[in-house]
Amino acid sequence: MPSPPKLKALLWGIILLLVGFGETQAQAGGTLKWRCGFGKPAQDSLISTSGQERSASTGGAARKFKIPRERAQPAGAGDLIFSYRTGNDLRFSSPALDGQGVLYVGSDDRYLYAINPDGTLKWKFATGDDIRSSPAIGDEGTLYVGSDDNFLYAISPEGSLKWKYETGDDVKSSPAVAADGTIYFGSYDSYLYALSPEGRLQWRYYAGAPIRSSPAIGAEGTIYFGADDSCLHALDAQGRLKWKYQTGAQVKSSPAIGSDGTVYVGSHDNYLYALSFEGTLRWRFKSGGVLVSSPTLDAEGVLYFGSFDNYLYALQLDGSLKWRFETGDDIWGSPALGTNGTVYFGSSDSTLYALYSGSTEGLARSPWPKFGRDLKNSGSVLEGALLLPSSITLNLAQLDWSNFPLIHGYVTLKDDQGAYISGLSEANFSVAENGLPQSPVTVEVADGAGSALSVVLVLDRSSSMTGRPLADLQEASKSFIDNLGPQHRSAVVSYESTVRVEEDLTSDKSRLKAAIDNLVAAGKTAMFDGAYEALTLLSLQTGRRGVIVIGDGDDNASTRTMSEVIELANSLGISIFTIGLGLEPGSTEEDTYRNLAVETGGSYYYAPSSNQLAEIYQSLSRGFASQYRITYTSGNPAFDCKERNVQITAVYAGNTAVAQKSYNAPCAAAGGVSPAAPEGPYAPGDSFWIEIKVANVMGLFGISFVLNFDQTSYISVVSPAS
Repeated sequence: MPSPPKLKALLWGIILLLVGFGETQAQAGGTLKWRCGFGKPAQDSLISTSGQERSASTGGAARKFKIPRERAQPAGAGDLIFSYRTGNDLRFSSPALDGQGVLYVGSDDRYLYAINPDGTLKWKFATGDDIRSSPAIGDEGTLYVGSDDNFLYAISPEGSLKWKYETGDDVKSSPAVAADGTIYFGSYDSYLYALSPEGRLQWRYYAGAPIRSSPAIGAEGTIYFGADDSCLHALDAQGRLKWKYQTGAQVKSSPAIGSDGTVYVGSHDNYLYALSFEGTLRWRFKSGGVLVSSPTLDAEGVLYFGSFDNYLYALQLDGSLKWRFETGDDIWGSPALGTNGTVYFGSSDSTLYALYSGSTEGLARSPWPKFGRDLKNSGSVLEGALLLPSSITLNLAQLDWSNFPLIHGYVTLKDDQGAYISGLSEANFSVAENGLPQSPVTVEVADGAGSALSVVLVLDRSSSMTGRPLADLQEASKSFIDNLGPQHRSAVVSYESTVRVEEDLTSDKSRLKAAIDNLVAAGKTAMFDGAYEALTLLSLQTGRRGVIVIGDGDDNASTRTMSEVIELANSLGISIFTIGLGLEPGSTEEDTYRNLAVETGGSYYYAPSSNQLAEIYQSLSRGFASQYRITYTSGNPAFDCKERNVQITAVYAGNTAVAQKSYNAPCAAAGGVSPAAPEGPYAPGDSFWIEIKVANVMGLFGISFVLNFDQTSYISVVSPAS
């Protein structure tokens, strides 16, 4: 939710943008840095200074009055920069700032205003009713804003109408602009809309109740928003419901998203909620009043929000209170954060506050850390350069050539903070095969493209897992199963001295969890045999595949070697992800788990204790959910049995990353060609050999074929798995 009725967003938004960023933090968090009070509530914009005389517009009329210097601490901080009178209140529209310093804000006088950096009017654009939506800035500076006349408007940077789209009721929700230019916004007609940059409807989603909350765009392009049905909704980029979480009252607060995908949102039930990206509750914090204020997340992992109990709260990411600061009235607006960590917010006591946060950093480098996403309140993934990474990491987890010459590559891209990067398209990737560029290339979010995942959990049930380690492993594994999408399948393999398939590949979560519950610790550690069995289960599957291996010690009972496991995994194009539980850092045991992952294109995770397994599983879930499917048709369609090297290059925010894997093209098919009959004659009961050579396709080694004998009987033969 944007600004409070009694202290307009334009006031504190501009002050935060133009003053105070240069100072360093010197006080404990939650202490007052300065405050600026006004003799009566500011009903319009309030942002100018001229010596000791301040200009303000209240109740729609421009007035000048004195603000004693001592009321702003330190001297000069909190001074107003300029004022501009609109024709009515600015109750709910928060300002947005473009790259040239032009400020855009809506008013209850039905106009969207563009104000130059010196406070003069650049232009104003008339709509048919009050503007209580905050503008977002899209590609080429296009402005998107809603109005109570039921329309969403697209306005050029020069102030002319590009297009408008009519909904069934007021548009108070502020738009959010995705990386591909799609505009998302809600309406009081209970629909969440997705429009193309040209204003065409791509889809709409019925929430069942009016939408005042503004959308946030998260990893994999997921759209999060609240509604008056008391729920936070999560949609994929095609407008399909991924999940919704019910709170105890209306959700008018707009969500913020952490770098790990956690979604934070307030509710009228007085609680701030922290939800995993799968829609499960991580924690909730109860304040003393309604939460309309949208949370803001800083780079050191502190969450700020206001409440109708008059307090501004600062919480740690585990939901514990760090500090709180009391004002004289309700806090409606969303806190803003300076680059030095200063927290700026307004209260209905007619005061703008600047607090020391205890942090020396600014906004979190996450997909959507605050209302409006960035310091400029652009509401757009296309803006916010402060959030861009200085480096990126590309992981090519799998190649799938089962439909050769059609090739699929499954990749993830991370920033320099380890957060997955969403919203990418063909413009961000290129592919070369054996050094030759491949075209065309398509890029899709794997989950959104309907690419089902088959993943096998390989769980340690050796005697060293007795007690708490096995119990934690079971609970964390079941949570991972619960978070799998309905289209995905999993299997459970356990190992001690021997290996057992506890449950084959299935999407039946109750069967999988029952198999996990039945594990009993005993015996030695045949980890390599367990991983090999998992690969065997996946060998005849196509699409996305993965193996997760968890163990607390070195292998001491396998018949297979690590080299054999790595060779089979690479021949199948499957990555292995390993979790070393309680291993000594830098030990040969840890090297085994790390090498098994690295050599197959997976990742190694270190868990000092079993109570950290759940968090690692969540990270793995985010990784699978963040995968892109990159598809191309090989420029060399020959079935020649030869090795092909695939190199994928990613470009993002001026950074480049490269990853590569290899596959073997299938051999020429021998369909319709029969092997020569062995020399005879043969009497009934005689034996003979026929040698048939079959190409290795995707590592398949279970081959069935039929021999006709005397035209009347047949023998079915299945080759051994070797």
